[in-house]
Amino acid sequence: MYYRFVQGSVTEYKRWRRSTGYHLRDLDELLDPWSIDVAYQYYFDAPFPADPDVESLFDTFWSVGLELGDGTNRPVSIASERKGLCAVTGVLTAGNPEMRSLLGGELGAELWHGTISTTMRCWWMPPVNTHSLIARDGRVRYADVGMVLKYADGSRKPLVLTMLRDPKTSTWFLEHVVVYNYPTAALSALEY
Repeated sequence: MYYRFVQGSVTEYKRWRRSTGYHLRDLDELLDPWSIDVAYQYYFDAPFPADPDVESLFDTFWSVGLELGDGTNRPVSIASERKGLCAVTGVLTAGNPEMRSLLGGELGAELWHGTISTTMRCWWMPPVNTHSLIARDGRVRYADVGMVLKYADGSRKPLVLTMLRDPKTSTWFLEHVVVYNYPTAALSALEY
């Protein structure tokens, strides 16, 4: 949260990501399924570069995702009360690689999951993911961490981080960032 939403340096963010074992995705994967070419045209009202460099594109996208929509995408505070924070852990296996438990807590699963969800655009690959850990170890421990954030436009919406634990390194890696229950055309992909 700090490196993406508090400190403002894309250089520092990239340094932190690389120091924890992440690497930028390949251009082909950023094109499909992440649609950076379509997003580029939308954000910048310009054709997608003919010979794009992924790192330069990430630098270009860095701030626009937070500034789009007059503050609806720029977090300014996080819940400080228990009811606005929630976590759930579990184990995924080859037989249930997507069967995560729902967040609940005082506000209930409807707040955390609801009927609308948007997966933020993930530019960075961790050294392991759900499928590689299941293939290697037969299982993976995950944690979904939910927090209600207040945004610069005054709106509040839940953000959920999905983390995976690599038992060989005792390290938790970020796999997904999802915003729930916010129906707006101005919602950006946040670019993380």
